[in-house]
Amino acid sequence: MTWPTYIPLWPLSFSPTLWFALTLVIAVLLGEGLVRYLKLPRIVGYFCTGLLLGPAGLGMIPELPAVEWRLVVELALGILLFELGCKVNLRWLKANPWIAYTSLLEAGATFAALFGLLMWF
Repeated sequence: MTWPTYIPLWPLSFSPTLWFALTLVIAVLLGEGLVRYLKLPRIVGYFCTGLLLGPAGLGMIPELPAVEWRLVVELALGILLFELGCKVNLRWLKANPWIAYTSLLEAGATFAALFGLLMWF
């Protein structure tokens, strides 16, 4: 008797998409747990979880070329910037203009230092 083609063979094999989705779910759960346990900002929990599960840690998230990760990275940065924009209080920033000036000065100094360093090498 032959095995019917409509019944999957056992053991079932995981597709790469399913493995990636499960890894992301684990990462979110670990990140949220780390954030609540250590009372740190959410981005720190996600960063530490990514470091742990990524190629430098346990290797659950493979090291792929940047072209394959570009969409995911752009979506993540978009969400991060959206959340950051929601947290900025413009009235408070107008009441404390030196913080805005200091931030702009720090960003300009960092840019100038990195530009000079990269041009030197």
